[in-house]
Amino acid sequence: MQKQIVSSVFAACALAATCAAGDNSVCQYNLFVLGNSTAQYSNVQGRVGVGGNAIYTGYDFGSQLTANSNRNDIVVGGNLTFSNGQVEKGSVVANGKVSFTNVTLVEGGITATGSISLTNGQVNGSVNPHAINPMPFSFYQAAGFLQTASSAYGALTANGTTANQWGGLSLTGTDPKLNIFTVTSTLLQSVWGVQIDVPSGSTVLINVSGVAATQPNAGYNYTGTDANHVLFNYFQASTLQLNAGQGTVLAPFADITFPYGAVNGTVIGNSFTGNGQVNLAGFVDGLPALPGGYNFCSDFPGSPSMPQ
Repeated sequence: MQKQIVSSVFAACALAATCAAGDNSVCQYNLFVLGNSTAQYSNVQGRVGVGGNAIYTGYDFGSQLTANSNRNDIVVGGNLTFSNGQVEKGSVVANGKVSFTNVTLVEGGITATGSISLTNGQVNGSVNPHAINPMPFSFYQAAGFLQTASSAYGALTANGTTANQWGGLSLTGTDPKLNIFTVTSTLLQSVWGVQIDVPSGSTVLINVSGVAATQPNAGYNYTGTDANHVLFNYFQASTLQLNAGQGTVLAPFADITFPYGAVNGTVIGNSFTGNGQVNLAGFVDGLPALPGGYNFCSDFPGSPSMPQ
């Protein structure tokens, strides 16, 4: 059903005035979870989207963003429970109940379809319970889009060279725009380092096969590219353990655990738990267009700027 929805939006997008990136694109988020998320004692430097219920303890959100109370820095499709933390630069919206204990919103406010419970802490913007249809996009349609995109990118033919050099993964490409590599999850989880060497400014797509994957706590050394231009696509994974990384992680079918470490890039998964840190390094889209002219960084289906 999700792929059918996305296919119809692809067709509509081809007739629309624009399918450009916008405020409701996955590329505007630092952590994007299609289902539930539970995490403790860490931080996400950018925006967060959670399609199900979210429970956060001892967290800091949005430290590397510019202040904008009109921007939703936490978007939750279910209930949001948050204790002992702060939202530094923007507002919060939830399609359910909100319960905050010892939480400070430095700049923004809270809008929810359900009740809003505030214990201690401080909210420097408006508090709007029982709001009607406050969500900026449909997580259901976003899930279909991201899963379809992951599968489509996973089917692309590799044009780069992959080598295991004394236990380190070496990825070498020559294309000035897009370098595609295919790696098994078994190989990736075993390496002590990931070395990428590509032409300056090019985009790197690393398709990782396998249903159970681990992104290792390894050294990530890049020549000709950076975390903003690298995407690890776990197009088959149903489980993924993150330990570190430089680049966006696309794993829309996977339940992600992130027990420690830091990822510099956007993390996208089916669910998310752990204590790992997600640092802001937004993906600069250089991937092939999807059917109908849709791009990875286009606004989600169901967003105000997109065909309904």
